[in-house]
Amino acid sequence: VVLIVSCILGFIAVILINNTIRLTLYSKRMIIRSMQLVGATKSFIYKPFLTKSIITGIISAIIAALLLLTFVVLLKKYYSDLIVVNDLQLWSTVVGGLILFGVLLSLICTFFAVGKWLDKPADKVF
Repeated sequence: VVLIVSCILGFIAVILINNTIRLTLYSKRMIIRSMQLVGATKSFIYKPFLTKSIITGIISAIIAALLLLTFVVLLKKYYSDLIVVNDLQLWSTVVGGLILFGVLLSLICTFFAVGKWLDKPADKVF
């Protein structure tokens, strides 16, 4: 039951992140169009958005890792009978996975959202 609820909540989180990124890039669609009008290549347009996406992914993953570690410490403090894993290698793997997942999710969503606005004709942008 916990696995099913976790999967559903994870799916909802991915959808929310994707929609937030798409909404942010919708507000920047005129900037993307202006860059196209002055002759910027696709890679030049992608670069600032993907860079910001990487930074956002790292920051959000660090915040998530800090919240997770705080939660585990509080659990251990208030419920001493719980078995909490104190393996540093395991925790570094979890934090590394969070950072990797945060950056990849942010990059993929941003890449497709920017690509959507790059491929639209001029009359559909406005």
